Amino acid sequence: MSEVVRYGTCIRIVMEMFSIELVISNNTDHNPQDPTRQINGGIWALDDDKFNQATAVLMENAINARTETWEGRATAAFITDKFGVKWVLHNKQTILERTTKMSEKTLTLVTFTVHQPAFHFLGIENKLSVEWQGDFGHFWGNFFNLGGYDNIDPFATEPLDSNIWYVNESGEKVYFQGKIAKSDATVADGYSLVSFPASDYLVLTHEWLPTFDEAQKLGIGFGRKHMNSVQLPDGYERYDATEFPIKEIERDNADTTEGSRIEHWLPIKKK
Repeated sequence: MSEVVRYGTCIRIVMEMFSIELVISNNTDHNPQDPTRQINGGIWALDDDKFNQATAVLMENAINARTETWEGRATAAFITDKFGVKWVLHNKQTILERTTKMSEKTLTLVTFTVHQPAFHFLGIENKLSVEWQGDFGHFWGNFFNLGGYDNIDPFATEPLDSNIWYVNESGEKVYFQGKIAKSDATVADGYSLVSFPASDYLVLTHEWLPTFDEAQKLGIGFGRKHMNSVQLPDGYERYDATEFPIKEIERDNADTTEGSRIEHWLPIKKK
């Protein structure tokens, strides 16, 4: 171990493995003096050469190994070495180049209408402020601590992860994480099963992207920012806030044969 640097609650450790310098970080490495050194938690090789050297060592007589790539270059390696130790090694240089290229991509707004029949939704409800604000980091931490989708998937009637922003019968604004499910689904502790009426929706999204990772980085919130300016289909209008409980449905349309995209569903009605 050749260097230990602490930034607040984050620790950055530089180590050498068989004379190959790697970086271990327990969280996002925020260094305001050198933003290029910022990395997420995990074990990182700082360039292609160090990544290739490290994976070559770990893959020698490995039990199993696989890599993830971007434009023909490795971004990560998942290796169980000959001693049975599991390694996840990230390639910082390639990931930074991918992130930069993705940030320069301009998305195109895509809209279409769908009719959603009445449905039941199984998941975890989180109360929001009157301005639809909340601690979403806490919401998601709590969601997975309680079991996440493991308590939903056995009863789901479609695979897409969704979040519903709605007003409940008590007039409270709610952020509801889950999936459309069977009406007789088993409801685990901390979860809720709520029924919603049928409606037409205007879907705001973007073109299909090659990976869900790209869709998450570029598409989250993209459709939402157009909701107040988008042209509604002829003969349709938006619901008044008191007429319909759902404000918006956010859906992760991930890893299809066409690609991945984030969809924002806006409830509409005929005039």
